[in-house]
Amino acid sequence: MADAASLEDLYLALLADTLSANEQMAEIVGELADEATDPRLAAMLEKTEMAIPDHNLALRRLLDRRGGAPLGEPCLGMEGLVDEARDNALDLDTDNGAVRDAAIIHAVQQMSHYGIAGYGTAAAFARALGFDEDAAELSRDTGEIYGADEYLTLIAELDVNRKAA
Repeated sequence: MADAASLEDLYLALLADTLSANEQMAEIVGELADEATDPRLAAMLEKTEMAIPDHNLALRRLLDRRGGAPLGEPCLGMEGLVDEARDNALDLDTDNGAVRDAAIIHAVQQMSHYGIAGYGTAAAFARALGFDEDAAELSRDTGEIYGADEYLTLIAELDVNRKAA
């Protein structure tokens, strides 16, 4: 994103970066779902895995609408978060399912918060640029990610963290 001469350039670069982040997250969410022992957590992760392609399609549509293109390089921020999820959740040395579930929730929330920042900022840029339709789509997806994050917090606070303790 270092070559953005205008807010629109920055907006398009952010959309492309967010698309890359989503694609990387999609690769690990299914693995996390497979390792989750809490049935609500596993179901939520499976739902997330199924929703990511729709979000990616929407991002591609927004890029096409504005003449942008996906970046050729991966989002480095999400790359690090995916590596951390693998190290701190999937490869966690524990036989305690609740502890693994707590680690999975932590990893997914980190990735989700990264997504919230990308989508929310892109929506703000779209509004500033007068791209009202783009802003509405991005705001809708931001809301979905917030909802998933809130549900993860609920699962953690009502059950998983207590079992892990």
